[in-house]
Amino acid sequence: MHRRIATDLSGITALPDFSHRVSDIIDAWEADGIGAEAVPPILRFMERHPDIDYGAPGPLTHFIERVRASDYG
Repeated sequence: MHRRIATDLSGITALPDFSHRVSDIIDAWEADGIGAEAVPPILRFMERHPDIDYGAPGPLTHFIERVRASDYG
């Protein structure tokens, strides 16, 4: 699972429409039932790529907030 997250994100790293493309990837993850287990690889990706414009706060942050909130009821 972690490999899929990293591969999906790495595949769009250099694209100018990263934010739009990552939204499509997140939709696919959610359709496949991927949730909180994606948080560690997402955070590692964001640490390795600090120069990407992730948005304010952006789709990845919203995804993390959604899946983490579901952990807390």
